[in-house]
Amino acid sequence: MEAPVTRVCGLDTPFPLVFEPFYMPTKNK
Repeated sequence: MEAPVTRVCGLDTPFPLVFEPFYMPTKNK
């Protein structure tokens, strides 16, 4: 790889709907 590895974080990051409960913030988080 010629480019450095970057991390994309945030609520706008696309993710499968199956994992939505793990990604979305709750009152406990």
